[in-house]
Amino acid sequence: MHCYNYSIRTTFAWVVRFVLPCGKVIHSMQVFFLYKLKIHQICATLYKETRDNMIRHIVMWNYKNGFTEDENKTNAKKVKHELESLTGCIKEIVELRVHINELSTSNMDVLLDSLFENEEALATYKFHPEHQRVAAFIETVLNNRVCMDYES
Repeated sequence: MHCYNYSIRTTFAWVVRFVLPCGKVIHSMQVFFLYKLKIHQICATLYKETRDNMIRHIVMWNYKNGFTEDENKTNAKKVKHELESLTGCIKEIVELRVHINELSTSNMDVLLDSLFENEEALATYKFHPEHQRVAAFIETVLNNRVCMDYES
């Protein structure tokens, strides 16, 4: 997280955009006060505050047998693109990242790391038609799904 080199106007816009999804409101006077602190302290504080009592949804898969190495890499890139594009159409997603494994030290190939405000938001995401469409594609190219949801 890089939060240095921001102007006051950019800092204010960033703070409002960053805080509102979790329901907290920062007024302009609070922003002025916060701006007197070091920018990295502001970012660290807001990063922690917005993630308290949220739901982390982690899913991992392996490549399905029957594909070449090149096909697996292409499929993984498509899975990454499809999952990350969900952030534009499912408003309940606070954060979503997909990692494709390139290291031989791991035993899983693709990882989804996502964040939701609460369990209801996670349930909405899971049953959203766009998520269902992407999940159906994932089942055709990946297997050995492992999932863990926890409160962070």
